Amino acid sequence: MAKVPESQVILQQMEQVRRDLDQDLEEIVEGARGMGDWHAYVRAYPWVFVGSAVALGYLVVPRRQVSKPPDVELLAELAEQSRLAASEGAPAKHNTRGILLAFAGNLAMRGIASYAGQLVGNILAAHPASSSSEGNKS
Repeated sequence: MAKVPESQVILQQMEQVRRDLDQDLEEIVEGARGMGDWHAYVRAYPWVFVGSAVALGYLVVPRRQVSKPPDVELLAELAEQSRLAASEGAPAKHNTRGILLAFAGNLAMRGIASYAGQLVGNILAAHPASSSSEGNKS
């Protein structure tokens, strides 16, 4: 019998390992795809998902507030306090004439301030010219 060289046996074994690795890798990829598909979990465990949805809904939805009937005496006391506070701090009512007078007064004050600013500007513009000529004379 002819002996197969040892290197040939090793090459055949390496080829077999590569094929096995390719198959194992394909199985791992398929398993990973299955793990990422949440639909598969819902199909496999429907009651777990129904229970989880109910529990999550119970935790997320706020509870209904139970209200007590209002205490009439407390309501009357609070109403009286609010009436007193409203009458003490009630702002003065403005009429149309008052608003127009305020507007006209504001407009007049702005005009006066503008005119005064122009006068001061003219005075300051004329003053440095006369002081610089005086400084050259000394």
